[in-house]
Amino acid sequence: MLKGWMDMNQAVSAVLSGLVVSFIGWMAKTTYQYFKYYRGSKYSGTWNDEIYDINGNIIKKDVFTIKHNKQTNQVTGHVKRVFPNEQTHRKWKCSGVITDNHFILSFWSNDLIMSDGCVYTVLVDDYTYEGYYLRGTKDKIDKIKIRLTKEVRS
Repeated sequence: MLKGWMDMNQAVSAVLSGLVVSFIGWMAKTTYQYFKYYRGSKYSGTWNDEIYDINGNIIKKDVFTIKHNKQTNQVTGHVKRVFPNEQTHRKWKCSGVITDNHFILSFWSNDLIMSDGCVYTVLVDDYTYEGYYLRGTKDKIDKIKIRLTKEVRS
């Protein structure tokens, strides 16, 4: 009986050791991937957009928090509306790709108010992309001018 109990302790110890080693391995892999694929990306960080009406007036502003994978050029992140004030509760998730010449992004709402669309922009200056935000309505797709600019720390 005592021998069986000792075997049970050894089994529990082996399982726990396996779990600890697996966790340490997972953490090492995750840390390695972060440093290899994400850390130091010139595109990761905070981006600001300005959305314009047909007369060129800024009607909306959002802040994007983007994480860029240097290997695949995929970006993922979150968007928060900062203007107009009555829409500052609005939030979206986003995913897309960014290269030296294009920033292409789709987004979808986290809110009860459903909202989604996509952004297609081209590089016009250092960390500044201009193009269009495409929004579907019942019977057409609206094309709205947008500018995305990365916050660059000095």
